[in-house]
Amino acid sequence: MPTEEGVYLISAGGLISLLLSIIAYFLKFMLQDFRILQVGFQELNTKYQLMETAIKAMSKELNALRIQLMKKDK
Repeated sequence: MPTEEGVYLISAGGLISLLLSIIAYFLKFMLQDFRILQVGFQELNTKYQLMETAIKAMSKELNALRIQLMKKDK
């Protein structure tokens, strides 16, 4: 016949096991969401770099047009 302390110890072990299982279940979903977020961030970073390159090219072109207009006005 198990002692009262043994029953409490077994109950505590079962409760800890259950809580760890629940944590692992939600951690799995959190890691999946993190991976999706990481892919989205990489896409966003790529789009940002493309936009930055396009803005630099437009800036150079506008600066060249400004210089042409200044020469034309003289």
